Amino acid sequence: CEYSGRAPRSVIVEAKRTEDDQYLRSSIYKVLGYLRDFEALWDEVPDQTPKALLVIPTGASRRADAGPIGDLALLSGDDRSAFADYMRVALGLG
Repeated sequence: CEYSGRAPRSVIVEAKRTEDDQYLRSSIYKVLGYLRDFEALWDEVPDQTPKALLVIPTGASRRADAGPIGDLALLSGDDRSAFADYMRVALGLG
């Protein structure tokens, strides 16, 4: 995302539509692999660390005491506010 003349920023978003716990657990490892496979996306933006988001149907929520967003986040598809917050921070928009 290019914003206000700044360098483009990247976020990997993986969405799963399943209730299969084993499949969801393996998806976390898949996204970690994406972070590794596509690490060159972040080489040209020195002030951005790799960011990836795994969105699942339900059952995940951000803890009230959670600190800054990390390289990988797991969010519920029904928490649109958390999704918007993650994307805003990951893309350096606020």
